[in-house]
Amino acid sequence: MMLQMNLSDNLKSSAAIICIDIGGTIEDTWEPKCSWFKQRGIYLSQDLLSRNEIEQFLGSQSYLYQEMTEDVYSSEAIFDHSVVKGAVEAIKDLSKYFRVILLSTRPANKYTITINWLNKVGLKNYIYKLEMKGEKDDKIASKLERCVHLGAVALIDDDIHHLTNSPSVISVQRILLTYPKKGKVPQIPGVFMLNDWNEIYKILDQCCLLPIPHPLPANQLSSNATGKRSQLVQSLIIAMKKTPRSSHVPLFEWMRFWINPSWKGTLPSREPTMFISKERKAKEGGE
Repeated sequence: MMLQMNLSDNLKSSAAIICIDIGGTIEDTWEPKCSWFKQRGIYLSQDLLSRNEIEQFLGSQSYLYQEMTEDVYSSEAIFDHSVVKGAVEAIKDLSKYFRVILLSTRPANKYTITINWLNKVGLKNYIYKLEMKGEKDDKIASKLERCVHLGAVALIDDDIHHLTNSPSVISVQRILLTYPKKGKVPQIPGVFMLNDWNEIYKILDQCCLLPIPHPLPANQLSSNATGKRSQLVQSLIIAMKKTPRSSHVPLFEWMRFWINPSWKGTLPSREPTMFISKERKAKEGGE
């Protein structure tokens, strides 16, 4: 059973969609997990661990993980959970540029308490939609496949399992929240590492999703080619909306070039006007 609720009618219905996990990504569940195990004489690492890592650590006692989730994710416990550092501010800001959909594997009977929690922490009005699906429902697609169905451009999650269990999905950018992991996190092919919610726009820049306009200062833009092409491509899209249709062909040619510099097609003889400075125009006698 898939439960979805539109929480806000104030957000632009044409904006791109970003899907974000709840538990561990927005809602701080790590401290409650550590506390639960500590009460039973089991001390987890201070670093954030995924479900698989915790079960491996528990060994023959891996069955305790399920018992822990029943307590830590009970309705009473959920309402008392705090938020991950920086998450509220980041999501409020992201909602100016994107439609934020919360995508959780919680069962449908937790929807009311989840909405109440979102309201308590001040996020309810910044969320476009809440979708919850139970992990035990085999008929429900993975989070990445659900993102494809929703038309989302990215999935942000704290569990690498949800970012790597559907390798055939290539249209969704994968972003792993590693906070509060203190040790060095190994790079995972195809996954962008978000160490802190305050760095979300830097990561969006790296995976070519930085919105225009955006709040990231120019000196913080990615210095790699991907980040620069992201800016140029999105600038081209904006230019296409403002120019006559006859100008679209050369704009498309330049877009192809910046997306793939190794492309061997023929570029237009003159750059789109948007790339030419006023000084150069005056020198060349252009418009």
